[in-house]
Amino acid sequence: MISWQKKHDELRRVESVCLKMLHEFQQNEIHVSWAMVGLLAQESLQELQTNFKSRKSPYQIKNYSPFPLSQDKFTDIPYEIISGLNEAKSILQTEHQELSSHTFSHYYTLEEGQDISHFGEDLEDMSIVSEKLNTSFKSIVFPRNQINEDYLKACQEKGIIAFRGNQPNNYWSNSPYSKESLSKKGMRFLDAYYKVSNTQTSKIQDLAEISGLLNIPASRFFRPHSGKQLLEKRKIKRIKDEMTNAAKTGCLYHLWWHPHNFSNNTTLHFEQLAVIMEHFKNLKNTYGFKSLNMSEIAELPRT
Repeated sequence: MISWQKKHDELRRVESVCLKMLHEFQQNEIHVSWAMVGLLAQESLQELQTNFKSRKSPYQIKNYSPFPLSQDKFTDIPYEIISGLNEAKSILQTEHQELSSHTFSHYYTLEEGQDISHFGEDLEDMSIVSEKLNTSFKSIVFPRNQINEDYLKACQEKGIIAFRGNQPNNYWSNSPYSKESLSKKGMRFLDAYYKVSNTQTSKIQDLAEISGLLNIPASRFFRPHSGKQLLEKRKIKRIKDEMTNAAKTGCLYHLWWHPHNFSNNTTLHFEQLAVIMEHFKNLKNTYGFKSLNMSEIAELPRT
């Protein structure tokens, strides 16, 4: 069990981690989509409570939602520490970086109790955030990659043009979190290090469009450092091999992770990121491999 103090310290380091990532991405010309939870774009808990005090949990399992808001929920970790407002502003000021939607409330589109009306409310709240930041969200990453295709039309009506889809295999299949088996989670863990599944890739012209949104499937989750040297070697080799295959075949490779994963073992994580970026540059020089964020992919011609 992770202590509140350890989590507190981890979250406090997120801003410095994000700034270092932005610097590395800029130096290496890496284009990135950063998915942000909208409720973290407030100056303070007081501002959050004032603007969104009427929101309630839409789920049968109430603790899936941050609502209703209360001071008690931020006793152990103050809102000021988890706020991502400074990070969002830095992302918007950095070339080739896109600020994407991760929904306003870290919304789960497949859990019991919620419906399209609740999701619509969440989209409206995210519109308020876009105005606050003077930007527009063109892509969306659904929390836990729960994708309810019935909701994509509502996203399209808000100007969103792309979403991160799931890897098309049983271990990454679309499902409610509450119904995921331990075996499925375990196989996803193993897949980071061993070839449990074949990572499928697609050319841009073959990507599917659903309700006006381009499906850009995830390829690989860059797992946090395990502390095991053998596993880490296998993890990086798996990523590099998959990148090489995508570059050779003219396909996309969609690597993703959570910035807060770098808050622990920070030096080791950035060393691995440097290896991956160097491999990308070699593939760029050899095969013309490109770095694009999600909205840039969606705006490319596909004929």
